[in-house]
Amino acid sequence: RDEAGRPYISHPMAVLRSVAQELPNDVDAQVAAVLHDVIEDSIVNEKELRVSGISQRAISLVQAVSRGEHESYEDFIDRVAKAEPAAIIIKLADLEHNLSRITNLSVKKRDKLQPRYMAAREKLIKALGLHIAY
Repeated sequence: RDEAGRPYISHPMAVLRSVAQELPNDVDAQVAAVLHDVIEDSIVNEKELRVSGISQRAISLVQAVSRGEHESYEDFIDRVAKAEPAAIIIKLADLEHNLSRITNLSVKKRDKLQPRYMAAREKLIKALGLHIAY
């Protein structure tokens, strides 16, 4: 279960739905959307993904949206912003879903994460060359 008590799989599936809508013909991006948290949140590594038959591009996308152990959040988002567009779209879908359920977190955690997620979202949208409408 996630921090809000929902089944863990609901988050990767929500990210997949968003990515599939944006990139309907990009199977690697859709696979990476489902697996986007696997390297960060489990003991699974890139080699195990490869042995499982996951394509190298999907693995590269998962790596692109996985924060390194000693990487600051800001450096991580800067790196994602320089990645291929599919990786940026995956991370944006992740952020959007995280923001949609942020009210389920404690006020302290929400106050910490919401500004961080909003700044990351803005940076990644700009990286895709889109404009935020206020």
